[in-house]
Amino acid sequence: MLDIHHFGLLSALFKIIDNNDEANIDYVIAKYFIENYKKLGLLNIYDVAEECYVSRSSIRRFCKQIGYNNFLELKSAFKDYDYKYSYFAKYHERNDYRQWYRNEIIATLNELDELIDNETLVKMAKTIHEGNRVFFITSYNSTHVINEFRRPLVLLHKIINMMSDDSLDEAVLSSLENNDVVFMVSMTGIFATNNLKILESCKAYKALITTSRNEEYKKVFDDVYNLAYGDYSNLKSVRGKYGIVYLFDVLYDVYLKMYKQN
Repeated sequence: MLDIHHFGLLSALFKIIDNNDEANIDYVIAKYFIENYKKLGLLNIYDVAEECYVSRSSIRRFCKQIGYNNFLELKSAFKDYDYKYSYFAKYHERNDYRQWYRNEIIATLNELDELIDNETLVKMAKTIHEGNRVFFITSYNSTHVINEFRRPLVLLHKIINMMSDDSLDEAVLSSLENNDVVFMVSMTGIFATNNLKILESCKAYKALITTSRNEEYKKVFDDVYNLAYGDYSNLKSVRGKYGIVYLFDVLYDVYLKMYKQN
């Protein structure tokens, strides 16, 4: 079952659409929720059942399938989603949006060069290389970045394992030893906060990559790599969106130069 509180509601709904036929009941309900996102807070389960031509029990089953006890909890999650995106969306109202956005990207790269310099990149690359078992744990939104990073490492004889929202294995993480490595990627900090307890008993070296400045992370992680000087906890931002891509591109370049075979 998908843990929607960790996964991102809209991402989960899109995943259901991508992996089911149009005639599937789950597809019909997921599509309806997406299309009626703005007025979902005004709907009740009777409205949804009637519009989707499904039973109320089907809607309840759908909600439980994606991690909610009932329809009210799912509606509440849409409100949370609105909050998370309000910071990023408000800048689209700017008349100088394109110039502002360009400046933000440049500032993101400049800050990252200062926060995670070449010496730090060498340390990260060495940690990955020397790790017995290496796991990257990330929310669904960042899996494509991790995949782009880990695929070419196979040619350098390094295998990176990945876990995301719907594939977290607590038993595997609990089995890791001191010579193993765990990197968690949580751009806004939400994913990290929701999964801190899972990592508390993990014996492996643990590092976090984030734009959040939550001091609680230092109690669980051996290293916290911040992508920005400011605190972007629970916020979608240019720092997170572009910082994570830039970081893993330059990290791969450092790893390649350190460990490529002649």
